Amino acid sequence: MKGCRNQKGFTLVELLVALTIFAVGLLAIAGMQLTGMRESNKAFTRDVSGTLAQGVMEEILSRDGGDSIFVNTPETAWDFDPDTAGTNPYDEPGAGTYQGTYTIAVNTIINKLARIDITVTGGGRTATLTGFKRLP
Repeated sequence: MKGCRNQKGFTLVELLVALTIFAVGLLAIAGMQLTGMRESNKAFTRDVSGTLAQGVMEEILSRDGGDSIFVNTPETAWDFDPDTAGTNPYDEPGAGTYQGTYTIAVNTIINKLARIDITVTGGGRTATLTGFKRLP
């Protein structure tokens, strides 16, 4: 048969090798996807804790310098929901529950400067933020 000698195509072995290489590549891509989703979730929890800390800092800094909060304050729990009494943890769907504390220290050398330390803990992360407010 003269026509059979000139036929071109893939053998079964070549096809199996190609499928094996393709499968290994797909598994590698799937592994990268899982790693990407895991790291994205970590970034989200870091972002939530940092954003909450920034919000607490902005709220404290927006107060008048003569406010009674600007005295040497020991570590105090921050109430994320001022409409209810007591310390309320903040629950972010998909990121966990967060609790915040703040301390305010008035500098004894420079009387008109208060140091504010904010700590927000939750979602397996802790965000710490320090700011300063000039007092009257």
